Amino acid sequence: MPDRIAEHYERHAHAFDEARRRNFVEQGWLDRFLLAVPKGDKSSTSAAARASRSHAT
Repeated sequence: MPDRIAEHYERHAHAFDEARRRNFVEQGWLDRFLLAVPKGDKSSTSAAARASRSHAT
């Protein structure tokens, strides 16, 4: 069974992606994390900031 997990996710990737976009449960945690990241060098926070912005509603 564990060897079929990746296959299952690949087959349903589109549906999983759509569901994550509608219900990004990590948003609260990510927002709190970003508050602790020092402001300044955009390169150090760009990945986390992009993730937060892409899931913001």
